[in-house]
Amino acid sequence: MKKIILILVCVFAAMLSSCKNTVNLEMYLSEVRHSVYKYQGEDYTVTVYLEEKESPYLSDGFVSEMKKYVTIKIEDYKSSLSDASIKLAYGDTEILGKFEYSPLNGKFTAQIEVSTLPSESEMTATVKNEGEEKSFILTKLNSSGKISYQTALDKVAYAKSDEIEKALSGGGTSIETRVRIISEGESVYYYVAIIDKTGKESAYLVDGYSGEILAEKTIS
Repeated sequence: MKKIILILVCVFAAMLSSCKNTVNLEMYLSEVRHSVYKYQGEDYTVTVYLEEKESPYLSDGFVSEMKKYVTIKIEDYKSSLSDASIKLAYGDTEILGKFEYSPLNGKFTAQIEVSTLPSESEMTATVKNEGEEKSFILTKLNSSGKISYQTALDKVAYAKSDEIEKALSGGGTSIETRVRIISEGESVYYYVAIIDKTGKESAYLVDGYSGEILAEKTIS
């Protein structure tokens, strides 16, 4: 009997030692990119991201007020976009944005704050540039069968628990997390970043179906 009890105690101890205490990274979210819409034409490519992120947007390890945005990027353009703007229509809603050029990434971007993020599978877009207008349909990229962004966060939290605990060892909210969905053809990924209070960023590319961490890098 004593031998049986001893065996059970040993098994239970082994189970406990194999368990990790993981941090709930969703508590520290400063950015979530939920979904992506895209149009690819002869004149340009337009990509729309539905996002929630902090304002102001800073890599400081602390989370500010979260706001909802529709972010639009236009690239692969064949003519000047010095005065381009866009109108998006979905459901009973229309929103307007003006493209601004970013020298950091070489792209024209429009960011529009909204009270509710769209849920439709398609949007109608009209780009106005130098007096000309062009209308087209933006289609939500297929991501059926993917894991949720919460699951992607949990996968990183489990695999990198020691590093995350170290970043939090100073006490208080000393990290922030960002997660963005990435869709390329039939493939879906999540970009997960953990930023500490010094601005150091640990970034992970997570498979959108298996949850496997495919790549990682550190940005100081």
